[in-house]
Amino acid sequence: MDVEPSMFSEKTESGRLVTKSRDARNGVLDFFATDGRRSAVEHVIDRFKMLFLQRVLNPGDRIPSEKDLADSMNIGRGSIREAVKVLAGYGILEIRRGDGTYVSENMGTTLFDHLLFQILASGYDQRNLIELRKLMEYGVVDLAITRHTPEDMELLDAAHQSLKTILERGDYTAENLIDGERRFHLAMSRATHNEPVHRIYSFTLELILPTIRNTFALRDKDEQYKVVVGTHSEIVDAIRERNPGKGISAVAHSIDTWIYSMDRFP
Repeated sequence: MDVEPSMFSEKTESGRLVTKSRDARNGVLDFFATDGRRSAVEHVIDRFKMLFLQRVLNPGDRIPSEKDLADSMNIGRGSIREAVKVLAGYGILEIRRGDGTYVSENMGTTLFDHLLFQILASGYDQRNLIELRKLMEYGVVDLAITRHTPEDMELLDAAHQSLKTILERGDYTAENLIDGERRFHLAMSRATHNEPVHRIYSFTLELILPTIRNTFALRDKDEQYKVVVGTHSEIVDAIRERNPGKGISAVAHSIDTWIYSMDRFP
């Protein structure tokens, strides 16, 4: 026996009651509540993005109230609320109960973590990763050569020496080595004195670091020391001497060493 869909009455704008099947209503609501609502939220997020890019909103600024934003954009308060929650989830906005909503002064890595998981989930091949590292690393070293300060060199030397000490000690884990690599490369990118470059390179580094493990796994400990310390020393010397040609050669050698290990650990 066929089962009649449950029925409901809905009042139109003219006040007339209209009877519809619940299945039909759900289809209509799904269309507007899902696609329509999402586009409204995205519109709000895009507006916020433009305000950040144009420096109308800056870290520490308090944003207008939910009602004021809704009136200004002619968008429902629910969409405003949802967009604010999304941006707060990314660490871009900070909701202070009883005080209001502010642009975060200490934006974390949440947004990049979200992007990182997206890339990992979508998959990529070695060629993509090699091209990305080349694009970033040549540029980072070039800027570091031009802009580094004595303080930057102290940090880079300290990071380099730290990794040398780990390798000299011989009693280490893969995590120790990866932490040492991270410290060295971040010191290098900070020497660019370009915050967007540093942040994007830091994100790129998180994609690359797991594959750098292969550089260590492929060799015995004596060879690890020779290869890693050798390639890092070349980069440090190029930056210290402000020698772009030497920097290109140093990065090429470092990347070739890395590609060698990747080819053996597909």
